[in-house]
Amino acid sequence: MVFRRFILLSVVLLLSAHCSSGQKSPSDDDAGSDVSEQMERKTRRICVTGNGVRMRSGPSLNSRVLGSYYWLDAFDDWEVVGKPVRIGEFNKPWYLLKGVHHGAASSPFQGYMYGQFLGDCDNAFRQVVDRLEDPSIPWQDRIMHLEFIVSEPYRDHRFIEGKKVHSWKASDSGYLTTNATDVHVVEKRGDLLITTWTLKEFHAEGANRGQPARNYRIRCEYSGFELEKGDREYGVKLIQVGDSNQCAASAYISVQLARTYEAYPDG
Repeated sequence: MVFRRFILLSVVLLLSAHCSSGQKSPSDDDAGSDVSEQMERKTRRICVTGNGVRMRSGPSLNSRVLGSYYWLDAFDDWEVVGKPVRIGEFNKPWYLLKGVHHGAASSPFQGYMYGQFLGDCDNAFRQVVDRLEDPSIPWQDRIMHLEFIVSEPYRDHRFIEGKKVHSWKASDSGYLTTNATDVHVVEKRGDLLITTWTLKEFHAEGANRGQPARNYRIRCEYSGFELEKGDREYGVKLIQVGDSNQCAASAYISVQLARTYEAYPDG
């Protein structure tokens, strides 16, 4: 009997040593290990690790798209949903991401995102910076999808090549509004990056409210960018061809809480 107990104890100790050794088993990508690892990180922010990553109303590709999110959009309140699901070459769980609406609306908000496009925020920040500093990538591609603030139109937009993006922001003037009709187009041409704003403004107040006020276009050309380095934030300033006050454009690279509403209707 003593001998049998000794054998049983030896087996238990051997299994305990194997499980705590930190070595990965072939099933680490399966439900238990993957989900438990993510749950251990629940006390930390997670960040989006892709461009145009879709948030959905349920943990399925068939669920309604709520919006699209981008590198370094961060979430504090999240949880892993169920077991990993194979989609193409990936085998990751879905995540439930929670927050509140911005602005006047205050009803609870939540959505689902596939785990392949979520990760540690420090690592995500480093990947974005490494890409910006990589000279083997054309400079236009390195800054594509960043959100730039452009001086004259007083708008901020993600630069997305070849896509007409409508602005959903009011004009700089309290008396004029664009009513979401202005369009921003970004294109590469050789070593240049060209942006074109087509703006249509309407009267926002008075007897002419809703009537057209002015139409105009702003065309900007850029030949590169300057990178300003900081500890937790990097700055990107586009270099103009010419010197127009209308075309000054800059972006800031940092981890920021995601806009937890249907944030980017233009994807």
